[in-house]
Amino acid sequence: MEVAGVRDHGTTHEKPLARYTQVERDALQGLPAQPYEQINAYRAKLHHDCHVVVDAHYYSAPYRLIGKTLDVYVGPRVAEIYHGTQLVATHPVVEKRGGRATRLCHYPPHKSERMEKTPQRCRELAGKVGPWCEKAVCELLSDRVQDRLASVHSLLRLEAKVGQERLEAACRRALHYGNPRYIRVKTVLDAGLEHEPVKEDVRIITSDQSYRYTRSAASFFPQEVE
Repeated sequence: MEVAGVRDHGTTHEKPLARYTQVERDALQGLPAQPYEQINAYRAKLHHDCHVVVDAHYYSAPYRLIGKTLDVYVGPRVAEIYHGTQLVATHPVVEKRGGRATRLCHYPPHKSERMEKTPQRCRELAGKVGPWCEKAVCELLSDRVQDRLASVHSLLRLEAKVGQERLEAACRRALHYGNPRYIRVKTVLDAGLEHEPVKEDVRIITSDQSYRYTRSAASFFPQEVE
């Protein structure tokens, strides 16, 4: 106020205090209503599970960028992921270490379908087709040895190609002959046999009756030879 502000500035050759009063004071703006938000920046590779890892937190990004190095900006509330200058994903910030923020649309179609169509959801969709389709799906999902969820997904996709009526009839025929797997139902549909009469004298064999993986106790505990 008494020395530096009233002497000539070496560059502008103006008195700083006079310049402030005449020009700068009226141009000043008020402070922002919100405090400055600190954003942490990272570079991370997109792994095969469609997630980048930053500070022990997982954020998903589109599968087409697997193997690419992405820029991740994590603010107080939102995490943004960029590929070059293109914004490819946004997520709410994950608070817990090891936590995940995932969007199913970032997965390949076959993987996103598997995550969306859980066994319970598949039973519901099959029930909308009809009781025979529902029974076929329930039987496939009840297999305690093999995971048949992918086969169930394939079977339910047949509805879009052939309609509910044909799929329901094909499931009924496949169940009658004890084989409701996708490949059998599809074979029936391809051959146009879904409405053909079935042979009632053929005994129906279900997975509960076949015991194809069971072994006798003697296989594991042979009797002692006297």
